[in-house]
Amino acid sequence: MDNYKVTVTPQALKDLEEVYTVTLELSADRDIAYSFIETIKSSIRRLKSFPDRGTIRTVGRHKGYRQIFVKKYTVVYRVDYENKKVYIVAVKPKKNQL
Repeated sequence: MDNYKVTVTPQALKDLEEVYTVTLELSADRDIAYSFIETIKSSIRRLKSFPDRGTIRTVGRHKGYRQIFVKKYTVVYRVDYENKKVYIVAVKPKKNQL
């Protein structure tokens, strides 16, 4: 399978910053917060090789997009098969209906 280019949208970058902030507040440990963000980024990077690994969303704002779950968070993304690109559009707590 060809590798896809993964792009994180500005909104998803803001979401990742919020995840870091919340994790830091809850853990009071920068290493833990950083490590958790790296876990999410690692899952996102794997989409380069396996863009179809996520399930298709059937509800919410991004209905029809794909999603993967990383611990208590949902990473929502869109695949552009023609141009071999993956766009990360949101990183939200699982309980949040996008």
